[in-house]
Order: sequence, then C-alpha cells, then structure tokens
Amino acid sequence: MKTKFTKALPKIVSAAEWQIARDRLLAKEKAHTRASDALAAERRRLPMVEISKAYQFDSTNGKATTKMQLPIRLFSSSPCIAQAVLPSAPAR
Repeated sequence: MKTKFTKALPKIVSAAEWQIARDRLLAKEKAHTRASDALAAERRRLPMVEISKAYQFDSTNGKATTKMQLPIRLFSSSPCIAQAVLPSAPAR
C-alpha cells in the first residue's frame, strides 16, 4: 500500500537561490537565539524570595534542606505553584 503525500515538497531551486534563502533563514535563527538568550538572562535576574521555613527534600545524598542552600527554582509563568510551595510568596 502506497502512502499518499498530502503536503507539497519545497520547490527545487538553483544553488544560488538556495544559498540566499539559507542566509535569510540563518539571520532569523540567530535573531531567535539572541532573543532567547536575552530572555534567559532576564529570567536569571528576577528577584529572589527569602525562604524562612525549613523545607526537607529527599536527594541522592540523603535528606536535604533549604538551610543547606538547596537551589529551588519556581517558574515565573506559574505563580500558583509558587503560592502552593511558598505560602508567603506574593500572589499575583
């Protein structure tokens, strides 16, 4: 049974036309990477919330607590998680 392709393949062009299209795409990819790097840097500069309560976690090395400087990352896109984990976190 043969599979029928429903999407058209890209057109066939000369090597010079392909290079122009590739260079345009590369410029967009580089801009995307720069924007992504800038967003990640901004995320790293977010202010921190002091954790006053001692939380205990199971780790590969046994028990770990927040007093041991265990890094905890809360995603800023989900403030409800931060509120559930850290009740003193500011609600949005």
